[in-house]
Amino acid sequence: MKKFLAIALATIITATAFAESADDVMRKMTGLEAPVSSASTLKMEFLDKNGNVTETRQMRQFGMKDHNSLKKTIFYFDTPASVKGTRVLQVENKGKDDDKWAYEPSLRTTRQIAASSRRASFVGSDFTYNDMTVRKFEDDKNKMLEENATVTVLGKKYNCWKVESTPVKKDVEFTYRYIWVDKESFLPMRIEFYDRKGLFKEWETLGYRMVKGADGKVNYTLRNGAEVRNLRTGHGTRVTVTKVEFDNPKSIKQEYFTTNWLNTGKF
Repeated sequence: MKKFLAIALATIITATAFAESADDVMRKMTGLEAPVSSASTLKMEFLDKNGNVTETRQMRQFGMKDHNSLKKTIFYFDTPASVKGTRVLQVENKGKDDDKWAYEPSLRTTRQIAASSRRASFVGSDFTYNDMTVRKFEDDKNKMLEENATVTVLGKKYNCWKVESTPVKKDVEFTYRYIWVDKESFLPMRIEFYDRKGLFKEWETLGYRMVKGADGKVNYTLRNGAEVRNLRTGHGTRVTVTKVEFDNPKSIKQEYFTTNWLNTGKF
């Protein structure tokens, strides 16, 4: 009996030692390795209350990390004509909020997006400007809700941690989030957004795949896409990746990531 109790106690201690805390999970989720550079083609679809596509947009996304591993991202809309030429630049900063600018072709001007405006719609979609940026680990306080949760997306079941994440600053559109983090990829497969009135938005990651960089040495985790649904309007937006290149210096230029380039938009 004593031997059995000793083994049982050792098992419990070992399991506890290797258990992931909420902070461990979120630190890994927000710290997934990103390529030095990326060039992607994306399809954005607007969805009505019945899930039917009402509008399709095509855009390009370019990304680059600097020597401090801080990220810069460009979004460039190609179609339809109503948004063609719209460009958005995001620059990650250390120890302070990211900088964001948008070029609007109809006004022929570049404007900086104020922090108070980042909870607004991203170019008319159900994503916000905040949604288009990966939140930093230090932006939230985290609590483990379930260590063995499951979520099903596009018919596939994922084994997850379920974490409650509450923003440190009250500068976002939600009061807290429930996040289902996949145990294999550390991607957020499902996110529920709550404000003072309750659940108002849902996010799903539409699967993922591993993609090698141009040198063939590093495998990166690529989300196939994401879908957001506004539960108060019933409308949604889906973004899917149709083409991608990682770590190919020929696919991007340094000048893309400047406000000067936003004004010209010349490739």
